[in-house]
Amino acid sequence: MTQKNTRYFAKIVRTSCGFKCLGQLHQKHDLSQLQDAEEDIRKEMEVQLFENKYAEQLSALSDKLSQNRKKLAHSEERLKMKLELRNFECGGMCADNAGNILVSDSRHHSVYVLDKELKYKNKLYDSKNGLDKPTAISLLNDHIWVADGNQIFIFPYANE
Repeated sequence: MTQKNTRYFAKIVRTSCGFKCLGQLHQKHDLSQLQDAEEDIRKEMEVQLFENKYAEQLSALSDKLSQNRKKLAHSEERLKMKLELRNFECGGMCADNAGNILVSDSRHHSVYVLDKELKYKNKLYDSKNGLDKPTAISLLNDHIWVADGNQIFIFPYANE
């Protein structure tokens, strides 16, 4: 603290404490303890402000960033599916009890779920599950039956 600031601080302290002296610092007014206390308070406030406040803000920003990454990944997947569905080659379709529509796509070797408004929900099965050119599709006893060439694939189906 500079000499000028110390004098100003002393005037404030003296005034608030009821001292009558408003002039220069006198030796009889030992303010070193107050200056030390002020420095300790400043340090503590810096710790509180910087560590706690910014830690909370950084944590909140980190959470928001994580949520945005998830949204971006989800949006990326939806965009990919929309592009894929443009070149869609329907081999067959059926509906579940909830009104979702299951569609086989021969071009992309996949089975998709669409909602009642024909909006893409998710991909259930694809070439990773052995599908090549899926055509006819049916639901029976919580299983999807998919005709593919000379084969019939039976996959579990959980109405979500």
